[in-house]
Order: sequence, then structure tokens, then C-alpha cells
Amino acid sequence: MTAKKPAPEEYRALDYQSDLYHIRGGGTSQSRSPLLTAAYGLIVVAGIAFITVILYYIITTLSYTDDTNHISLSAEQTRAAADTRLPKLVDLVDRDFDAAAEGFPSEGAVLFTNDHYRSDSPDATATGREVILIPGTADDSFIARYYAGNYNAYTPQELQDHFNGSWVLDMTRGDLGSLFKVRYVNLNTVGITDEMALFAAQQELTGNGVTVTAQGTDPRGNTVMQGKKEVEERTYYWKIAACRFNEVYTVKKIPDNAVYLSCTVATYDFYTGGDEITPVQ
Repeated sequence: MTAKKPAPEEYRALDYQSDLYHIRGGGTSQSRSPLLTAAYGLIVVAGIAFITVILYYIITTLSYTDDTNHISLSAEQTRAAADTRLPKLVDLVDRDFDAAAEGFPSEGAVLFTNDHYRSDSPDATATGREVILIPGTADDSFIARYYAGNYNAYTPQELQDHFNGSWVLDMTRGDLGSLFKVRYVNLNTVGITDEMALFAAQQELTGNGVTVTAQGTDPRGNTVMQGKKEVEERTYYWKIAACRFNEVYTVKKIPDNAVYLSCTVATYDFYTGGDEITPVQ
């Protein structure tokens, strides 16, 4: 589009002495009344103030974090729930899957079976079964969320109400033998090392007949300890692994001392040739 060329009478002479003329910007604006200038100034100030307020609320909303932990359980309560609920793998690893399940506590808890479970045992011939114990009341839709998003599918309150003392147990058996693995979360621990020691004691993996063969960190950053247990000329191989809950899951407002743990007990050597463990320095 071509701009309209002004007629000669529309040209305005430039007054170099006028206060409206400036070298850097020219001087094409006409003088305004003081009242009109003040009104424009007020509008500009109001606009700037409005934008400032909007930006403040946006930045505040995006940057605000509530660091308050939403777990009120004490370390004693979480430890008691684990000691009461967790199955002892050495007592179960030689049992038939159904026979093992019969011994699980049922009072005040719900037991779910994963019909689509696939064994991740190092024994390629192994088949298995997975069960989950949830204290309190829970239905199929509640546990479906676990399979869809694991612990990330729940609020801190739901984790506290339903997962204190809960566990997931994988039972597998193949040509090499049996391998049972239990996993659980303690939402309030004294610390990883102490929790692992308490876990080992709860699983009767301390004391006479128990040897710790390795202890340290695996390639994924988990704190691990593994060893053997001799029971009446039978050798059981075991491994405990732990990490901070917040290093694996993204549930907000969970305390940093919440710990995710697993314990594996097998009738065969399942860890030789596996992860290299970096010893504790």
C-alpha cells in the first residue's frame, strides 16, 4: 500500500526553537494542554501498576512452595507397622505360592493379587506371583492407581493412611530355585542405614549363621548390603537395597527421610556376576 502524500497545506513548519523539538527524535508532536498531559500520565502510571500487580501474583504463584511435610506418622509408628506386617522371606521362600499367601495377615488389611505379573527373576525359566497388602480399606480402583502410577498416583495423606505397613511381594520359582522379594516404603525413618539394619533384623538376617559378603553402593546409587544365611545345611542368599523415596518418586511434601526398600531372599546365588558394589568409604 502506498502512503498518501500530504498536500502542501498539510505540511507544518518546524520551529527549531520550540521545546517540542529534539535532535534524536524529531519533533512532530503537537503541544498538549497540561490537563491532558496529566491525564495521560495517570493512565500510564495506572497501567504500569496493574501490570506490576499481575506479574507479582504470577511469579509468586509459580515460585511458592509449601515445604511443610504432610506426614504426621512418627518413626516409632512406621517401624511398628513394618515389624508387624512385613512377611519373613526365609520362612516363605521354600513354600508353595498359595501356602505362603495363607500366612499373610488379613485382619485390618486387604490382599491383592496381580494376575498380569511377569517375573523379573534372573532365572529365565522362573514363573511367579505378585501380591500386595494394603492396611485398612481399599478397592480395585484404588490398587489400579498403583499399577498405573505407582506411589506417584497418591496424595501424601493417602500414602499415610493406606501404605504405612503395606508391602509388595514377588514370589518366583524356576529351574535354579526360588527367589522371593518384598518391597515397602517407610515414610518416616531415622535414616537409610538404620532402617536397613532394622529391616535386616526383622527379616532375621543378622546374628548366628549370617554373613555379610558385600556392602556399599550399586551403579544406580542404591545403598545395598548382601550376604548369606546358613540354616540347617541350607544356604539362603539375600540382598537389601534402599534409597530415599524422593529420589525415585515425585510426590510433594514427603519428608526427605522417607525411604524405599527391598529385600530379596533366594535359594540360589542370584547376585554373583550382577551389579558391582562400591564398598563403603
